[in-house]
Amino acid sequence: MLEERKAEHLHINLEKDVSFPQVTTGLERYCFVHNALPELDLARVELGTAFLGKQLRLPLLISSMTGGTSEAQRINLHLAEGAQAAGIAMGLGSLRAALEAPHLADTFRVRHLAPDVLLFANLGAVQLNTGVTVDDCRRAVDVVEADALILHLNPLQEALQAEGDTNWAGLLDRIAAVCRSLDVPVVAQEVGWGISAGVARRLADAGAAAVGDAGAGGPSWSQRRMDRAPTERRRQQLLVLFQMTYIGAPMIYYGDEAGMWGANDPCDRKPMIWPEMEYEPEAMLPDGRPRPLADEVAFDYDLFDFYRRLIAIRQASPALRRGDYRTLLALALIHI
Repeated sequence: MLEERKAEHLHINLEKDVSFPQVTTGLERYCFVHNALPELDLARVELGTAFLGKQLRLPLLISSMTGGTSEAQRINLHLAEGAQAAGIAMGLGSLRAALEAPHLADTFRVRHLAPDVLLFANLGAVQLNTGVTVDDCRRAVDVVEADALILHLNPLQEALQAEGDTNWAGLLDRIAAVCRSLDVPVVAQEVGWGISAGVARRLADAGAAAVGDAGAGGPSWSQRRMDRAPTERRRQQLLVLFQMTYIGAPMIYYGDEAGMWGANDPCDRKPMIWPEMEYEPEAMLPDGRPRPLADEVAFDYDLFDFYRRLIAIRQASPALRRGDYRTLLALALIHI
């Protein structure tokens, strides 16, 4: 499920408009006063700075983006090479995927290409309320040999996705516990809708070494969630729910037809995918043309489990297997 979501994030960013609708960074309201007589030697201007104990050649950070898929791994490796060459900092996407599925850890590992950069591991702060522990935070840092940990704050994003984590109660105390316990600095990073002065002060008092405000300059994560809803997965689940609760004998069919691929429909007659096997990303369309973005190919444990649970419910309910039904009329806004 996490791999699918990460791949979907990449597709949406490449193919959809995920900029902030009717919202700007506000920077257009400001301009520098031009100094016609600077009285300095530009060649001697030094842009280097120290941040969180590391030296940067430029005061820039490649903010946390992605991880968890082979395509994301390629992106992270390219970004790491760029960060090393420019002498700037780099953040990684949320390492929740690597904690839950250790085989995905390599999609985040970039230290071998960026030995000198200030590197940030990253986890969602709200996950501290869903089972992620201080030891998990420490493990996320160790897995990628990071210099610091970002705890990102994304309540609006989580609220807009069906599977979002929306229990934010008591989160500040848990953030404070992470700040006290880790041997590396902890940064609180908001992901795109701003952070108030009051919240920033509370985070600083809790021990955050820095507070980041992504603002409206990058993609809108809430808009990205809207582009995911209704998701293809939700449509699949609704179809299966109807199939398993309707009269008759449900028929489940999946696989290829005489070993042949269909047309350029995304999954038309796609061959069977087995959990015991690993697959390369699907880079070509059936007609031989390259896909705009490689499609990750992996066994769908989430949908498989959804089928299994519904089949068990149907088997346990004689009414679903042998019962009758009666069609009811829905009038205007009255739905029965």
